[in-house]
Amino acid sequence: MAPFFQSMTESVKTTWKRVKFIGITIGVLGSGLAIANLPIPFIRQPIARQAPFLLIPSLMAWDHHYREGTVALEQAEQLIQQAKHPDDLTLGDRQLKMAQQHLNALPLEDFSQYDASYYCSIRSCSWRFSSQEIQQRRESAARIEATLVQEQHLQSQLQQTTDSIAEDQVNYQKATTEIQKQPIVTQWQQDIQQLEALSSNTLTGKLARVEKAKAETAFQHTTGFSHDQKRSGNLIQAAKQFALSAQTMTKGASHSLTEWQTILNQWSSAIAQVESVPLDNPDYIPAQKVLADYQQQRGRVQVRMEQERLAIAQLQTTEVQINSLVRSYSG
Repeated sequence: MAPFFQSMTESVKTTWKRVKFIGITIGVLGSGLAIANLPIPFIRQPIARQAPFLLIPSLMAWDHHYREGTVALEQAEQLIQQAKHPDDLTLGDRQLKMAQQHLNALPLEDFSQYDASYYCSIRSCSWRFSSQEIQQRRESAARIEATLVQEQHLQSQLQQTTDSIAEDQVNYQKATTEIQKQPIVTQWQQDIQQLEALSSNTLTGKLARVEKAKAETAFQHTTGFSHDQKRSGNLIQAAKQFALSAQTMTKGASHSLTEWQTILNQWSSAIAQVESVPLDNPDYIPAQKVLADYQQQRGRVQVRMEQERLAIAQLQTTEVQINSLVRSYSG
């Protein structure tokens, strides 16, 4: 039995040596192949001239990245350029990043020194392994990314505008006076105009048109007039300035006829401003209340002016009578 076990031991040792040798050989060859495919020009270029078949792993990697990058880029372009929902932009952004990752893995060097004919005969290459092709793909990715960034910026503006419109509506409903409502309405109208500015053929533009229609309906329902109808708050404010001037001049114990005429002119100017408010304007009703008050004030001034005229006339008559009596006694 001893010779048998001895023979078996020697056989195992021999087999192990062969396996070890094969493993070392494979390791050396693998290491050499890995070194040959390092992205270092002064290593790869001589190999490309002398033993191009050793660069097949690099060609395989480049082909893989180019194919995957191209597919991901086309998907990203379709999702971003023809987006129908914000989720399309999110998915397009993901595909774009994947495409850029693959394209950035490709070296921008002169591929003409590499003979890819053998590899392409096996894999049916769809590209010519040129740096121009890679650069074109990268430029396309950059353009698509710029479009995506612009679209994301517009979406941010759209969100801010719709939030502002919602706030305008709440603030208007809380306001209790026309003075409080006027600046809110102005801001509301400006926000709706901002939605108009965002309208375009992009996804954000389409969403902006939908939001604009909703905002116009809410505006008209809440305020009672259309969003593009100008309020006459400025006319009323101007009228109030004339009225304030007239009231200030009225203060005092007495005034001359000339002073009363100036005050009357101030009230007439205030009334003219209020009367300029159109009938179909939402400020027409409150303007009529102001108009009635101003007309009443002007009427009082007219009465005071008439009283002043009568007083002057009476004074003049009295003076004439006194002068007449004086002359009669003197004679």
